[in-house]
Amino acid sequence: MGAALLLLVVFAAWVLIFAAAGLRKAVEDARRGVPEGERSGVIAAPIIPVFPLAVWGLALLADRVVPPWGTGVVGSIHAIGVAVSVALISWRIRLLRSLD
Repeated sequence: MGAALLLLVVFAAWVLIFAAAGLRKAVEDARRGVPEGERSGVIAAPIIPVFPLAVWGLALLADRVVPPWGTGVVGSIHAIGVAVSVALISWRIRLLRSLD
């Protein structure tokens, strides 16, 4: 996996994880009867730009020591995170629609 593709997968995974967390919070609020306009969310601002770049950098650094394990392992873990997040997002959207 190339460095640019790895960066894309890592960022996509982190963004989707936070989207899934935001939907989890929306489902919890809907179950408690909180009106749609008053539901709270999650804040990803300090984490999203820093953590994905740090993980990407560590993967590239690991590739210098044991190629291609850094990008392979980090890419695989984050690809699984993307798949799980997409499944959770679709399930929570259907659940939220049924609650509203």
